[in-house]
Parts: sequence; structure tokens; C-alpha cells
Amino acid sequence: MEPRVRLFGCLLLIGLIVVGQSSVTRMTADEIEELADLRVAEGVSRALDLRAVATGLGISWPVVPPRYSFDEHVHRSDEYAKARSRDAYPDSQLLALISEADEKFRPIRVGDQVEIRSIRPPHRIYKGAVQRVSPDAIRIGNYGQISTKDIDPDTLARFSEAECESRKRNYLRVQRDVFAMNRKDVYEREFPVKLKASLLEDGYVPKDPNERSKAFFLSVNWEAVSDRYEAACLEKKRGLEEELAEEILVELYESNGFALDGKRWRRLSRVHDFPLSGRHTMDRTFLERFRGE
Repeated sequence: MEPRVRLFGCLLLIGLIVVGQSSVTRMTADEIEELADLRVAEGVSRALDLRAVATGLGISWPVVPPRYSFDEHVHRSDEYAKARSRDAYPDSQLLALISEADEKFRPIRVGDQVEIRSIRPPHRIYKGAVQRVSPDAIRIGNYGQISTKDIDPDTLARFSEAECESRKRNYLRVQRDVFAMNRKDVYEREFPVKLKASLLEDGYVPKDPNERSKAFFLSVNWEAVSDRYEAACLEKKRGLEEELAEEILVELYESNGFALDGKRWRRLSRVHDFPLSGRHTMDRTFLERFRGE
């Protein structure tokens, strides 16, 4: 066959191939990416076993989110512990202490009936109504007067209203402090027990079960089981997406006339730009002959 005839035949065949390829509707890069996203999502949906993720974490299925936030649990446990401390040490006890102090430090006035025992031998007892009070002595009934030096300090203080008021304030301050401390002890005993039980019951777990400091009950040291599960699901989902995306993108791009150029997909516009893969054996044979290879 004449060289010109052979050349004409080759050109005609190339033209037919180009026309045939150009007549096929090919997807754009944006369309490929959109379709790939859909296929990846479908593939992940089929492959992601949510129950298996929960089982792998040792979490009961189905996984249920907490009913209350961490702060709500703290508030509820706080109210519970306060109620328990009030039950153990009710306000009525404090009111009784105030009444006791009023009586204990009630001032002795002229006309009041008293019974005072001298602190000096022979420890005479003075009993009767107070008739007169002076800095040096106190006259009581028909017993005469007793020197203030013979009266014990606590009893002598009751003959001074200012001293009685001062002593009562000091006494009540101490008693209130003791009362508040007793309530605090109950609160600090009940609060952590209640909070821990409530958190565990509602699906929270400590990040470090061996933590023993007060920081154990900070929100940063607890997490919801459902959050741990969601994080594991997200990690598994991302792994599947990466695994499927590469395979699906390569298939779609190559089937639509793209080739990977470095890190970018490039549309092949000429016949000899197409990759010589095993799937194009006939084209490769022809192109090798055409190129003189």
C-alpha cells in the first residue's frame, strides 16, 4: 500500500477515535466531586456498624445521651447535700442554742432571787433577793453582803449587763461556728457521694478513675459515655471516608478522561494524552504503532 494511503488511513482512524471519544458525555471535575461525595456517604452508611463501635468501647447499646448536663448534676447534688445537712442539724437546734445563751447570760438585777456560794472557806452560801450591787460587795437578803472577791468570775460577770452581752455574743459566735462546721461536715460527706452516683447513673464516666483529689469532680475530668461513643464513631467514619474516597475518586476521574498530574487531576484532551493502561489494550497497540514505538 502506498505510504500516502497508509497515512490517510491512520489519520482517518485517529479522527474517528477522537470523534467517538468526544461524543461521549463526560463529567466535569465539580460533578465528579459531587458524585464522589454521594457514593462515599452511601458506602460509609453501609460499612459503619454503630453497634459494633459501642461494643468495642464496652458501652451498652443503644447509647443514650445524659438527661442532665454536668452543671445540672452539680446543682442537684448540692441541693441534696444541703438538705441532708439541714436534716442532721436543723435550724431548731440553733434557735435552742440562742435560747440557752439568753438564759445562761441573763443579767442578775436587784430584786432577783439568787444563791451564791463563796469561793473562800468556809464557802458560805448566800441565798435570797439581791438588795444592792456595788463594785466591792453585793447585799443578798438577810445574809448580809458578800465581797465581790468571794464570788466566782462567771457569776460575778452576771451582775454586769455589758459583760453579760459581751459573753453571750462570744458564746453564740463559737456555737454558731461549731453548728456551721457540723453542717459542713455532713455536706462534704454527702455531696461527692451523691454527685458521683448521679453522674454514673446518667451515663458519665471519669476520665481517670484513680483520681483522688478534689479535681476529680471538675467537669473537665468527666465525660458522657455518649460523647466518647460519638467521638469513636466520627473517627471510624473519617477512616472509612478516606479509604473509600480515594478508590471512588480514582475510578470516576479516570473513567471521565482525567489523569493524575502530580497532585492534580487533568483532563486529557488529545488521544496520545490518555494513559496506556491494561484496560485500553487496543488503543495502546495502535498508538505504539502510530508513534513508531
